[in-house]
Amino acid sequence: MSSKTIIHVAIITCAAFFLNFPTRCWSQSYLELWKEQALERINYADFESFQHRFPDWYDSNALPRLKDTVPQLDALEEALQPWGQDPILEDACVQSLLQGNMLRLQIVNAMHGLYGDDVARGLALKELPSSYQWIPVLASTYNHAFNGGNERAGLWGLTLAQAEKEGIAHSTYVDERMLPQESTRAAMDILDRLQRRFPMSPERVLVGFIKGMPYASRWSGKPGYDKELDEWLSFYRVVSRFMVNLDSPEFEAPWGEVLTQWETISCPGEISREALKDVLDMPEHVQKQLLPWWIHETLPCAIFEEFQPLLPKIWAEVWAQHVDDLANWDASALLETATMDTANSIKPIGRRSLSTPCVEHEVRKGDTLYNISKRFEGTTPEQIAETNGIDTVIKIGQILCIPQTE
Repeated sequence: MSSKTIIHVAIITCAAFFLNFPTRCWSQSYLELWKEQALERINYADFESFQHRFPDWYDSNALPRLKDTVPQLDALEEALQPWGQDPILEDACVQSLLQGNMLRLQIVNAMHGLYGDDVARGLALKELPSSYQWIPVLASTYNHAFNGGNERAGLWGLTLAQAEKEGIAHSTYVDERMLPQESTRAAMDILDRLQRRFPMSPERVLVGFIKGMPYASRWSGKPGYDKELDEWLSFYRVVSRFMVNLDSPEFEAPWGEVLTQWETISCPGEISREALKDVLDMPEHVQKQLLPWWIHETLPCAIFEEFQPLLPKIWAEVWAQHVDDLANWDASALLETATMDTANSIKPIGRRSLSTPCVEHEVRKGDTLYNISKRFEGTTPEQIAETNGIDTVIKIGQILCIPQTE
């Protein structure tokens, strides 16, 4: 059996295990970025509330297991078959999902429990192939608060032009692309319109969603025209097969239970990001994850109440306890202690009294074992994990011992 046939069988059956597949320069671009974003997803405030309630979501001994009944390829997956012909590229895509006991795949599957059913219903109503539902996996790693910095934002990674055409509000204070329901509604309409334009080419519909209808019209429809796009479509093909073929836990009910515990909060008057940081000790990255549609430094009460925000119970309780303090917050008081706060925020890095010499590192937003290891010469992600007695999941604020070579 040829190596190409082996890889093809591995993808179709999802019976592949973690192998030391070869890599090449392309993997330093989109796929590496996606791998980092996928690991970051568990550090965001909404996922932390889920993880606090269901700490066993991650199976450190997970292995790929097929479902009893494997679904057939739909029209989109059939059309994407030519993008499975590069074994090195395909192997790298497989590795990204299987490594670390399928950590990234487990993260994506957990998040699918929050968004998957609504997306699947929307596609069914528009009579679109079900495998379009994996666009949010690649576009945002299932992050409704995603902001790519390149005019793409929200669960579906919509551009400002797409949002404007679909009537999604974007103003000084608000970006409604960050609302999952609005983003999904718009995505369904865009895909439906593209399907009418390209009724016999579901792969061209997918490309049109990501790169626009004009590009999809002139695209060759074959591998080799656009290297970046080839890589994206290859990964899309792998993700779609893994998500439908693997026997994985269902997380819709757990997410439903978590979200029922989120509570409404009252408006104390115009609020500011600085007030939330000063009074509630709510970091800006938490604000942007839990109130992602709010994009300005301040927020008037009229807009606040229009969106009727909910927060996880732990944050809602803190908010309720300090709502009067928020109402009476004075920015000048913050300036008086700024110098002292800055000095206190600098934490010395010292050595622990362990048999292995180490330097302490506090985990911050965006940290992964991989990028931490790159900052400390001679250290690998595996060494950090072993020294600290962890798998591959780290949390913001966690203190890690980084082993040092003598």
